[in-house]
Amino acid sequence: MSSISKTLVLCFLMALFGCAKDDDSQPPLDSEIPPIVLPALTVLGDTDLIEYQTDVDETLQEITTVNLNEEIGFGQQLYLLDSSDQLITFVTRFEGQTTAWQRNISTGDVYRKQDFCPQKGAFSVTTATGSERYLTYLFDDLEDIEDRYFLEVYDKDTDACKRYDLGLGRPAAVRQYGPIYMVYKVPSIDAKEILIVNLNEESIPTVLSLEDDFNFATVNNQELYLFFIDGSYEIYDINSLALIQEGSNPVLSKTSEIGFLSTNFKEGKMRYYEFFPQPSTILFSPRVYDFSTDSEVALGVDLLTLKTELENQLATTISFQDIEIDFDRNLLYIGYSEIRPSVKGGIAYTNFEGDLINTISLPHYPRQILIKK
Repeated sequence: MSSISKTLVLCFLMALFGCAKDDDSQPPLDSEIPPIVLPALTVLGDTDLIEYQTDVDETLQEITTVNLNEEIGFGQQLYLLDSSDQLITFVTRFEGQTTAWQRNISTGDVYRKQDFCPQKGAFSVTTATGSERYLTYLFDDLEDIEDRYFLEVYDKDTDACKRYDLGLGRPAAVRQYGPIYMVYKVPSIDAKEILIVNLNEESIPTVLSLEDDFNFATVNNQELYLFFIDGSYEIYDINSLALIQEGSNPVLSKTSEIGFLSTNFKEGKMRYYEFFPQPSTILFSPRVYDFSTDSEVALGVDLLTLKTELENQLATTISFQDIEIDFDRNLLYIGYSEIRPSVKGGIAYTNFEGDLINTISLPHYPRQILIKK
């Protein structure tokens, strides 16, 4: 074969295999990149003592905002707000009556209870919570010189009230996890304790005496998580207090919430927040911890870079108010407020790699973002 023929054959083979390689690297013409499926959200916020609820649909096209003060009829009265999972609860004291209003954000169902668990004499309500079955308020009997606090509980199933004695001293923090009501107290400089109240039972609260190195606690289903300043943790059955698991990681010491941690769980992973020393451009950042591997799950979101990108887009300064992690979709919903005197805000949608997917504007600050189910 002549050199010219060899060259032609070689060129033909190179072209043939080169084309085949290019064809393998290209997706089929009829293939499509699956779209990002967003959830419907409910956003709670306020401007100048007015509470708002904004509902955002999956397409980001239907955004509805309602003035809750007007809808509930609370006007400018003082109120206490609690929200957990799919339920938001308002409790107010007016003219000696304690009234509760609840809405399920997924179904839209509203429940209202006027003057539940009335008290005689002078007392001060310090906090309130609500769940599908129970309404609660914590109060201080102002006529009791011992400064004793009580938990009043209304059972919607039985239409009855019951009271728990929480002992002396104002609680430092409280949190309700379904039928479990928890109270964090610091009786003295070197003493800390958690009171566990099972609202399904009439028994007196269980008292956990904690060491000085206790940092914070949370509850997932029927498991109590205790975290310590050195990053160690212990998980207990909340009913029997039997130890289930223990471990340690220094990253778990990086938070400053008092008493109870704001968390959600998914398949052994826990979302929580790390708070930064002030002054700081970023106040807090979400973290994810995997208890099955005792390691932190890295999120590729650079909040400082995202903040700069949003400020350039909006032409104003912003601050982050709430960040919700969606484990099902690997997305983050970041609520931000514009600098005063503006009372507006918005939500930025990003993935775990920090890519900005979309933004929406709100007529109020977004204090809390709830994912509808």
